[in-house]
Amino acid sequence: MVNGAHDTGRHNDIDVDEVWELIEKGGLLAYLSGQLGRDADLSLLTKSDQGELLETALKPFTNTNVPEDWRIQRDGICLLVAMATELVQVGWLDAKSKLDKLAV
Repeated sequence: MVNGAHDTGRHNDIDVDEVWELIEKGGLLAYLSGQLGRDADLSLLTKSDQGELLETALKPFTNTNVPEDWRIQRDGICLLVAMATELVQVGWLDAKSKLDKLAV
């Protein structure tokens, strides 16, 4: 959904630093919902799903990386797609285990 919204060309102003900060501090999904509007329906995620997505999947990336490590400098949606792709490539549990080890 987010990738399709991005493809419209109407959301190229979502900045990497802004997305990174929202992953760290919270509020990413509310922000995306407001920015993407009708182009992406994020209401399918329950509050529990939202918390798990941010706290367990994306937030650990900010503990072990900086935005520049992703080789994405401008586009926040591209950063989210890269993070999601990484989670799929290494597998959810492998990613969490790897990040836990790096954080020690």
